[in-house]
Amino acid sequence: VYSGIEGSTQGAGLSGGFLQMLDDDGSELVCGSRSDGTLRFESAFRRVAPSNSMTLKFTRRSTGAATGLERIYLYDWSSASYPYGNWIQLQSGALPTTATTSTISVPNPNRFLDDESTVYFLITVESGDAGTQLRLDSLNYLRP
Repeated sequence: VYSGIEGSTQGAGLSGGFLQMLDDDGSELVCGSRSDGTLRFESAFRRVAPSNSMTLKFTRRSTGAATGLERIYLYDWSSASYPYGNWIQLQSGALPTTATTSTISVPNPNRFLDDESTVYFLITVESGDAGTQLRLDSLNYLRP
């Protein structure tokens, strides 16, 4: 199990980090949205061993918006060095307003490793509501 080690956002507030993302325990990392209701949350998994099979598992909910679109990405290091390459979208859907756990099988996971065995993770949210918050309870990258 590799847990998200840090969190960052752009143009909004963020509280919490590694301890909040470690387990589904009700302790949440909170990421706010920009004034236009968009949200961008990034994290990383470090020292990930190469594997032919990986799973992304995370629990989150949103507050402050009744509707919206959430997208989940990993950075494809085989496309180019960050930030010149591509983020690969693994999932998209309605913004969860109750605690929701997603488990995503990661296709060809070694392309998401940089030369220091780091995997970059991204959630984007489009809600149109400046009061939207992402509340992340756990963020893990797993070898099945």
